[in-house]
Amino acid sequence: MELYNYIEGITKDPNNRIMLALGNGTVVSGFIDSELTFGASAQYGAMSESSALDSLSSGVQQLGELFGQAVTLKFPWMTKKSWTGSSVNDISFSIYKLATDVGEDLLSQTKAIWTSTLPSTNGQGLTGTYKPPNGYNAGGYLDGRKSDEAGKSNKPIGAITLKIGKWFESYGYIITSANMIVSKEKIDAGKTLPLYIKLDITLSRSMDATGADFTSWFTAMK
Repeated sequence: MELYNYIEGITKDPNNRIMLALGNGTVVSGFIDSELTFGASAQYGAMSESSALDSLSSGVQQLGELFGQAVTLKFPWMTKKSWTGSSVNDISFSIYKLATDVGEDLLSQTKAIWTSTLPSTNGQGLTGTYKPPNGYNAGGYLDGRKSDEAGKSNKPIGAITLKIGKWFESYGYIITSANMIVSKEKIDAGKTLPLYIKLDITLSRSMDATGADFTSWFTAMK
């Protein structure tokens, strides 16, 4: 019951409430108990040498070999780095769900997490083919057009919206990892319904975001 009392305590703070609006329209909600880490990373690489410089370097090297010495030609500008890409870091958190009524089925409330993580199949047994979780689709055209004549969006379809309290909301996540701890304590006569559940979730972005996108997810970040 000690953990029960702990979970009950964190449910009293509305800023701890978290909701996942999944691709099939289902919402899974609960409460978090710790600070969340949001971040991004950028990649930079050395500037490539020009073909003219390659030829010059090769010529100097050959000349050095004639005198039995290894020669490396390098200019200061060659140490400059150019941007190659950026990405939003994954986010991991734990969701606690607490039964408040006798007979409340917490396990069924988590069903959508598993259908948003694991594939479905359009056949039976070994004859079927796998389909992405919840019909996820990376989207339509990749050339920047918003839609085609059939109205297909170029944004990922079936991605997840993450909302935390009133201070964070963002669309475009996919579940890359999900784990569940189920309490041994049961609340029903049949001893099948757990008193509480802990879900450990890791989300990744379904596509890269801009700096403006990132800051817009936080209500107070103007």
